[in-house]
Amino acid sequence: MTLQDVLNVLMLFVIGIVAYVLILKVIDFEPSSKRKRLSKVLNDSEDERKTIRSRYPFLNYLVPSYVMEQAEQYHKPYTKQMYVTYFITGTVIGIIAFFVYFKAFLTLIPLSLLGGVVATIIKLHTIKRDYIQETDHHLSVYMSSLTTAYGTFGNLKGAISSILPSLEEPLKSRLEKAYLILSEGKTPKQAFHDFNKAYPQKIVLLFHDQIQVIEDSGSSDTSRLREVANQMKKKEVFKQRLAMVYRSQFKIWRTLCLLMFSIPFMFILISYDNFLAIQNNAVSNIIMFIALIYVLFIYTRLAKIEIYDPTDS
Repeated sequence: MTLQDVLNVLMLFVIGIVAYVLILKVIDFEPSSKRKRLSKVLNDSEDERKTIRSRYPFLNYLVPSYVMEQAEQYHKPYTKQMYVTYFITGTVIGIIAFFVYFKAFLTLIPLSLLGGVVATIIKLHTIKRDYIQETDHHLSVYMSSLTTAYGTFGNLKGAISSILPSLEEPLKSRLEKAYLILSEGKTPKQAFHDFNKAYPQKIVLLFHDQIQVIEDSGSSDTSRLREVANQMKKKEVFKQRLAMVYRSQFKIWRTLCLLMFSIPFMFILISYDNFLAIQNNAVSNIIMFIALIYVLFIYTRLAKIEIYDPTDS
């Protein structure tokens, strides 16, 4: 490759960066005509203005602030430095892929920025997966412990105060808040309102509903509460087994990727000229592109399996 070729590639890459910035501006664009503002004031109607992101939610993942906000929901740091690091790493991998597998289409090298976007999304998925696994475990411990303590004390506030020291943050803080609300004479439904919003799982909602039923009836029977807690434990065990299946399937996926993307290098064993011919052949590049789309599709399916919730239906 000549110096001129390198300069051309760099120019294309700069154009890609500029295009990416412009795309961020466009997908955040929101119409703001005076006519619509006046209509909103006079009719007090729902705001009809929609950004492109609201129409096409998948575009959110192109916006760094959205990805970082999503990570905050899972109580994990995703700083700008981390985002930039993963974005640059993914982009570099994308550039290498263009030179190795898509050399016939080097004019499209600005699309290597999509490699950076994919890398940041994969990191976000990892954060979400870890959060879900940790949360399920903490909720299982909480529900089992509270059920046992409730049966022992026969008193909700006494049961909560006895298990608080054994719980992990942030669940502990949320339960402390519920305890304070109960101490004000409020109902369990009111006390656990924010807790339910923080953990909107059906089993958690059912668990707290059963507590309300017990308090309303004045019963000391916690058998139904124990059944719900056991459901949560079964869910945790099921997802652990599912994670094991995922890991074995993911190993197969990695092997498939290795085999598919090592094919061009096999031609080096025959002749380096053959390897160059494959590199610069548009048909072989298209085949490798289809292979890339296929392995990414399989990854998205595996990622969904990894965080699948059997009670979320």
